[in-house]
Amino acid sequence: MGLRFGRDVNAYTSYDETVYQVSLPTTQKQNLQQVMAIFSEWSNAATFEKLEVDAERGVITEEWRAHQDAKWRTSQARRPFLLANTRNLDREPIGLMDTVATVTPAQLRQFYQRWYQPNNMTFIVVGDIDSKEALALIKDNLSKLPANKAAENRVWPTKAENHLRFNIINDKENRVNGIALYYRLPMVQVNDEQSFIEQAEWSMLVQLFNQRLQERIQSGELKTISGGTARSVKLHPIISPLFFRVNATRR
Repeated sequence: MGLRFGRDVNAYTSYDETVYQVSLPTTQKQNLQQVMAIFSEWSNAATFEKLEVDAERGVITEEWRAHQDAKWRTSQARRPFLLANTRNLDREPIGLMDTVATVTPAQLRQFYQRWYQPNNMTFIVVGDIDSKEALALIKDNLSKLPANKAAENRVWPTKAENHLRFNIINDKENRVNGIALYYRLPMVQVNDEQSFIEQAEWSMLVQLFNQRLQERIQSGELKTISGGTARSVKLHPIISPLFFRVNATRR
C-alpha cells in the first residue's frame, strides 16, 4: 500500500488511552480492506516474539533518552504541581526504564489480553468513504473479536486544590522564558448535544486567543514573544486544566 511508519502509520500513549492511527488514500477499496484486517490483528493477534520485544526495548529507551533536555526537566518539575493528589503523578505514559529493560513477553501478553478487549475499544473512520461500506468492513473484520473478561476501569479519587497556587521553575539551559496560567475545569464527557456545544464553546475560546496572539506577534507589537498557546488538556477523568501560555525568547 506504500504506507510508511511515522508518516502514515503511527501510535501514541497518553495517561488514559493508546491510539493507533493509519492514514491512506480512499480511492482504492482494497487498501481500506487491508487496513481493517491489520487493525483486527493489532486488536487480537499480537504475538510478542522475544526478538521483536527486545528490539523495541532499545527504541523506547532511545526515545526516553532523547527527551532528557531542559524542556523535559521543566516538564518533570511541573508535574507535581499539575498532577498533585492524582495517581498519574507517579505514572508517566512512557513507563519506567527498569520495567522496559526487564518486562518479559509473557507479561506483555498478559497485559494485552487483559486490556485489549472490544469493550475497551473505539474504532473511528474519517474520510471520503461511504459510511455503510465502512460499517460493513468494520463488522466483517472486528465483530468476531473474542470478548474475554476485561480489566475493570477504575476512577481513582482525586482531591482538588481549592486555592490559588503558583510555581517557579528554573533551568539554566532553558533559552525560553514562559508564563502559564491554568484554570481547573470539570472534565466534560461529550455524550450528548449539550456537552458537545460546551466543548465547542471552549474550543472557540482557545482558537480566538491563539489567533489574536499570533496577529500581535506577526504585526511586531510583541517583539520578544516567540509563541503562545491556549488549550484544554485531559490529565485524568475528573479535572481538565485550561491553560494560557506565552513564551519569550532570550536575547
